[in-house]
Amino acid sequence: METDKLIQLFESPDPANIKLAFHMMTLKSEATPLPQPLQEAAALGLETILPKPKTDDSLCEDIWNWITHFQLPVTHSDRIKDWLLYQPDKCLYHNIKEIFPLIRQYGIGNTLPDYPLERLWECTNLEFLNFQFIQLPPFPIPAKVFFPHLKDLRFYEFQAEPEFYTRILAGSPNLSKLSFIQTNLSRFPGEITQMYDLEDFDLYGNKSYLTETIRIPDEIRNLQKMKRFSCRYFRLAEFPKAVVQMPFLESLALPGTECAFQIPDEIENLTRLESVFLEGNYFEEFPEALTRLPSLQTIQIGEGIQRIPLSITNLSSLKALLLYGVEFDELPPYLADMPNLNTFWIITSRKPFSIEKLPSLTNLSITSCKLTVFPSTIVDTIQLEDLTISYNEITEIPTQFNQLVNLKHLHINNNNITRLPDELFELENLVYLSIGNNPLTEISPRFQQLKNLRVLNMTGMSLSDEGVAIVRSWIPYCQLSINDTHYPALK
Repeated sequence: METDKLIQLFESPDPANIKLAFHMMTLKSEATPLPQPLQEAAALGLETILPKPKTDDSLCEDIWNWITHFQLPVTHSDRIKDWLLYQPDKCLYHNIKEIFPLIRQYGIGNTLPDYPLERLWECTNLEFLNFQFIQLPPFPIPAKVFFPHLKDLRFYEFQAEPEFYTRILAGSPNLSKLSFIQTNLSRFPGEITQMYDLEDFDLYGNKSYLTETIRIPDEIRNLQKMKRFSCRYFRLAEFPKAVVQMPFLESLALPGTECAFQIPDEIENLTRLESVFLEGNYFEEFPEALTRLPSLQTIQIGEGIQRIPLSITNLSSLKALLLYGVEFDELPPYLADMPNLNTFWIITSRKPFSIEKLPSLTNLSITSCKLTVFPSTIVDTIQLEDLTISYNEITEIPTQFNQLVNLKHLHINNNNITRLPDELFELENLVYLSIGNNPLTEISPRFQQLKNLRVLNMTGMSLSDEGVAIVRSWIPYCQLSINDTHYPALK
């Protein structure tokens, strides 16, 4: 009964009850460690009564004593950990080194912590470490760094000294996930070839620092557990052939490498591969080797492809085909024979583009394809939920548009459309509508019919303050985006 009463006090929203429970346990010299239900309730109560960081509240010392005496599982609470780490010297700093070895998850972002950065090396039980939106100043790095339990290491919009990357990578041999997103890393991290448990690797957006063409080392074949391998937007010398020796690979992303790729036939050994992202590279022919991957569900590829081979119909699992910078002007009819293909994008065609009916599509994008007429076959694709037909030269939307009864997202911005047909306002399921940068001459009050609309993007179609107020009154539940270009009239 005593334990039940204490748990009830700890779960109370009243800080006075929580403090009372701690004092009761202290007076009774409660045995440690506490029973798990009581321990968890006490840790939860502790979160409720935390004073603001960097205060001189006498409660700070009490909290520290309760944590240490009752061995509370504070490392599972980011809020308690952060509070402990940011206490002023006279309260907790003399004890802070006892906290660091307990920490399992840790991140530094936006601002530097108040405690010395070299404390990082004391977090020997780290499992997750994240650095983001920050530039680390030089600080002492021990000769040997070792994080034996670290599984997930991430850098995002981050800069540090080269030695920092070298030491922390060398000391993290058991990683399963590693990512460098827009960092100042100026080399390919060859240390990964010794990370035999690595399953997920992502190197992205380092072009301003990785200025030379690089070659991915053949030793990446050692990464036999790799599932997701991504090197995005920097110059590659060639397709890294060693990836075809990663038997568990599920996703391969090598976009924007400015490489004239030759996909080796051995890629067909990757029987688990589900996604390939190869846009921003140069292909004259669609790689036939990709059509022999039995598990492939997503292909994102470009530039320069002149045709789609008939063999693509062998990909019975293919759900998404996204093509960039194509050189052909119409789709082959056999794409209609792929029953699982539900997403199809053409992003930039060098010639005016026409599209055949694809009966299974739910997501269609035809962007920057020099269209002057809205493709009539689209209105027959009644299962469409997401349609983008932006950055073309279309002048009008067909009146049959109301046949797209399942449409939820519609992007028709950046065309030459002067009027929205009344039938568009019959699309009851529409949630997102982008009509910006069109020379619309009027805005219809029929927007009121779109009861489910939550976002209306009118960028480039400025309205007066009065006009904005009127549109908001029509759709008060909708987020409205507007900026200055021209002034359509209100009906």
